[in-house]
Amino acid sequence: MHDCVRDRVGAEGQAADGDGVQVADEVEHDPTDRGCGPMVEREPAHVDVVGGLFAAGEREVAVEDGLVRDEIEKGLAVCVESGHGPQSTAGWMRPPVRPIVASDEPKETRTMFDYDPYAALAELRPVPELTLTSPDFTHGGPLPLFAWSASRGGEDRSPALAWTGAPEGTHSFAVSCFDPDAPTGSGYWHWAAYNLPPETTHLSWGDGTVDALPEGAVVLPNEARSERFVGAAPPPGTGVHRYFFVVDALDVDALDLPAGSTPAVLGFNRHFHTLARGVLVGTADPAER
Repeated sequence: MHDCVRDRVGAEGQAADGDGVQVADEVEHDPTDRGCGPMVEREPAHVDVVGGLFAAGEREVAVEDGLVRDEIEKGLAVCVESGHGPQSTAGWMRPPVRPIVASDEPKETRTMFDYDPYAALAELRPVPELTLTSPDFTHGGPLPLFAWSASRGGEDRSPALAWTGAPEGTHSFAVSCFDPDAPTGSGYWHWAAYNLPPETTHLSWGDGTVDALPEGAVVLPNEARSERFVGAAPPPGTGVHRYFFVVDALDVDALDLPAGSTPAVLGFNRHFHTLARGVLVGTADPAER
């Protein structure tokens, strides 16, 4: 017997993997507390079926019956329930946050990792987008030379940033630069500042110290423990690194953080006060210098 996949759009055909799966011709509305896409029912080949749905762009899938430990261990299952039947389980399935994708491309020409930390955060708490740009580089393009570390021929200077679209109720901004591709297990924070006044719409290129920022701003120690911007210095053999410049519009006049807090502490606090977020990604290839 075929698996049955009921899709919200109700179109007849095959599921994304195209292997013995029928799509019902009726629309099924999931409970309001789910808000997910397709529902896969019964036992056979959950990994293949759900993987195909994810590949087709589904963000989350509800699965009933036959969810096995192998799938849980693969990181596909969350919020699992048990006990609906002798061998039945029910749960949510979503793609792994950090997928490791096999590639024939040399490590030196691809990124160290394949995940977007801010896309993952948006899964927890979606917010509107700020439009964030720079005159010094384009989204997904290489950083300018001056944004590299002085140890690699750069100047340890942050690119200029400009943003629009701050929503009503914005009382301050936070800005940061994070490299998720650093081979540390926790990334590398290059810069973090907060309590920028709400009328701020741009930052000039510079060292990112408190003297270079609007009055009232606070700069936290980066991973090098200096209160400034520190430039890119991707180690050889770790592929192309991505540098996420992020501006958050916050709903508070000021975040009250202990002196010397880490950028991660700032990240935790700004997450719950963010009204809108702009993300601009630059890259640096260790093979270049």
